[in-house]
Amino acid sequence: MTPNIFFGQDIPYTHAVTDDKELVMLLNIANSLENFSENYDGAIAIYEKVLKKIKDKKGSDNPEYAKTLVLYSKCFAEKSDYEAALEHATASYNYFKNDLNKDDQFHLLLLSNLSIIHHLRGDYDKALTFYLKTIDLFENAKDVDNTEYAILVNNVANLYDDIGQTKKSVEYLEKALEISNSTSNESTSTGMILNNLAFMYNKIENYDKSFELSRKSILHSKKHFGFNSSVYARSLNILALNFQDTKQYNKALENFEKSLEIQAEILGENHIDYARALVNIARLKIESDELKSAVTYLKQALSIIESNIGKQNLLYRSTQLELALVYQSEGKFKDAFPLLKESNNTTINQIEENFAYQTAIEKQGFITEIIGNQGLNYFANFNYVTDNSYPEALSFALNNVLTSKGLVLSATKDLLSDLKSLNDKSLNDSINKFIENRKYITTQLQLPLKERDATLKEAVEANSSLERILVNTNKKHFKSQNDYIKDFKETKLNKKDLAIEFTHFILHDKTWTDNVMYVAYLYKKGWDTPKVINLFEERELKEYFEKYSSRGAIASSNKKNEKIAISELLYEMIWQPLEPHLEDVETIYYSPDGLLHKVPLNALPTSQGRFLGEIYNMNRVSNTASVNLENEFPDLDDVLLIGDITYDYDQVDKTVKNEGAENSVLKSKELLGNEKNKKRNASRGSWAYLPGTKAEIEFIQDQLPKSKTLQKTDASESSLKELSGDSPSVLHISTHGFFFPDIDEDELKEEQTYKLVKDPLLRSGLILANANYAWQNGSNPYEEEDGILTALEISNLDLRNTSIVILSACDTGLGDIPSSEGVYGLQRAFKMAGVNTIIMTLWEVPDKETAEFMGKFYTKWKTNNDAKEAFKYAQSFMMKKYRYQPDKWAAFVYFE
Repeated sequence: MTPNIFFGQDIPYTHAVTDDKELVMLLNIANSLENFSENYDGAIAIYEKVLKKIKDKKGSDNPEYAKTLVLYSKCFAEKSDYEAALEHATASYNYFKNDLNKDDQFHLLLLSNLSIIHHLRGDYDKALTFYLKTIDLFENAKDVDNTEYAILVNNVANLYDDIGQTKKSVEYLEKALEISNSTSNESTSTGMILNNLAFMYNKIENYDKSFELSRKSILHSKKHFGFNSSVYARSLNILALNFQDTKQYNKALENFEKSLEIQAEILGENHIDYARALVNIARLKIESDELKSAVTYLKQALSIIESNIGKQNLLYRSTQLELALVYQSEGKFKDAFPLLKESNNTTINQIEENFAYQTAIEKQGFITEIIGNQGLNYFANFNYVTDNSYPEALSFALNNVLTSKGLVLSATKDLLSDLKSLNDKSLNDSINKFIENRKYITTQLQLPLKERDATLKEAVEANSSLERILVNTNKKHFKSQNDYIKDFKETKLNKKDLAIEFTHFILHDKTWTDNVMYVAYLYKKGWDTPKVINLFEERELKEYFEKYSSRGAIASSNKKNEKIAISELLYEMIWQPLEPHLEDVETIYYSPDGLLHKVPLNALPTSQGRFLGEIYNMNRVSNTASVNLENEFPDLDDVLLIGDITYDYDQVDKTVKNEGAENSVLKSKELLGNEKNKKRNASRGSWAYLPGTKAEIEFIQDQLPKSKTLQKTDASESSLKELSGDSPSVLHISTHGFFFPDIDEDELKEEQTYKLVKDPLLRSGLILANANYAWQNGSNPYEEEDGILTALEISNLDLRNTSIVILSACDTGLGDIPSSEGVYGLQRAFKMAGVNTIIMTLWEVPDKETAEFMGKFYTKWKTNNDAKEAFKYAQSFMMKKYRYQPDKWAAFVYFE
């Protein structure tokens, strides 16, 4: 969405410019032409006449001239001439910038103007800076004009939508509407805000609400502007969108065309809003399979957008993609390719220019909402439908996969540590405040909605503002580290190495389908172009899991004939298509995607009757772009072993230590969301003691005498949290782990109080000392911590000193897989906390075999001081010993 520039219609700024009656009269005429007749050229001519008169009489270095420039620049902005608008607004700002006054309406208008201009030009970083500065001045002004304030908040809402923060955008628009409605006279801005809010409800598919708001907007527009106005045209446009999305195509087309006709008459056919109207009609034509007509509309829209704001913006990008997909549908791949290439470059530029200043939540929103559900996978789709026949497109697709995988994580996880390295006391104070606030917010998020502090929302907003300051400081000092864009040719592979990037995407084949396709991109050192292998549809893998697996496991043994027929099906689906391309390969680095995160590839049997891990040196990584980068070796003299844990709680001291615990969301019903989840673990309402962990810990301590331990009740949640900032090089945790799938939408509606279970980091975690009391009773008021350490809590710890975490627990590799960011569960949490390498499990492994695996692992590690090779040795040993029982060894995964 783009903000509607809508200033100066209720407040006569002209009298504040000058005492000269002639100039005031001219400015009033210009104001009327601009804001009521939308005759921008006429208004500009008068503003230029006023500027000349002031310059001839007083020169250009005076407040009258600078204030007139504010109105002059605003008129250019409304005309969509953003370069001229920016030039004149900047000239005015340079005059006033050292003496900005919160009570001067021109200063507020100037900052608002600059915010909007930068916003429309796609410079979101500068736009947000000016928006927030303007809001600060408004909120501290003596006499706040609510009409102007409402418009400002509306525009900030639109910016948040443009960077993917849909929820925040709706909140700001609701606030803007409330402010606008509070004015003594009905504000003309109300219609604009209603229109924008209607658009947002359309976007989140709440069509009833959107219809209601769009019709209110139409009535308001008629009353204040009449039928022949751009505001009325925009209202018709949103109404048409609702008709289109509810498949009332005739009504949609009628309103789109009426809107287009009005905008052509009022704004002209070279206005940016006219281009948007053309795009909307084109989309309707696409749905009715009128592709030639759609092409005409889209080409015209692209020409208008380019002439107004250039090519490097998201509006031009999205329109290019629409046109490229139409060409694909027509089989005109040579026409589609250059459009995809140019739009891809725009996406990359947007990431480079706007990603660095955003908070973690905004980064995620930018990827999912703005880059879109397809992410950077348009080229992957193009390659699929063209049978991988465009070599340059193959390289684009692979580089996009490398860029997008783990993008948010890599851009955020080192933020605080980088800033701490500056050794600035004031900055460190801000960092500590941010960390403490985040801990408070995490604690609150683990409570039912009705039990959370009333000030939580304000605390979240305040910490978001603090995070933005930290992000901008990081951007200033560590510019060279903001290298988000990857190139497969720069990956540090050796001669006999092969990298495999798995990716998945929604198939567009003449139209969008429900088919999610999986493909593999293969590349070696020195290759100019990767190889691409089409694999399978996601539904095939889902059907396999539903038919054969238990809790995500892909391995099972048949005691009668000791065959593993299940895994052979996976081999044929995933790996067999790759085999013709593996000649002269010794080491394979592979990065899973989507449901492939659940599959341990090294355990798949090959056509040779051997497991993949026996043939190749298999290495699972989060992103193949990072292979062979130097990592510090873990220090085996700095090891902490956590295990032999007492889960039952022996209540000796009955003093209440945590009064808020009674309302804890960790009542198993609320945490798990439904009865099905409750039955999947701790079936008796408690976690059983794991005797194998005692032997495991004692064996490792014999191997590594300098290691420290936390056992029995000492292995508490508080003790683990105290490691933050001073964690060991090696952290070994032997305990129960849990992950519970997302609850069904129907169940969520029934239990609105506990929406928080939608967060996967709250549905996975580790069970520590004394946890059974809280698990059985819902809370433990007698301890500061309840013993249930969620992944969200882990993510807030500082474990940067820890090189490797060994999770000798069940289900530690599971989690939600919402995007290219990988698995959202314990592995994500430990990565966010700063850990480089994690050993985890994809399903529940028997206690005895887990201890056996760990024993072999540590024995070898002590000998060769190489954790990865020791892991492979232990798995190889278990593979040979339990060859036909992969459920006892294949679940262990070494993840970098």
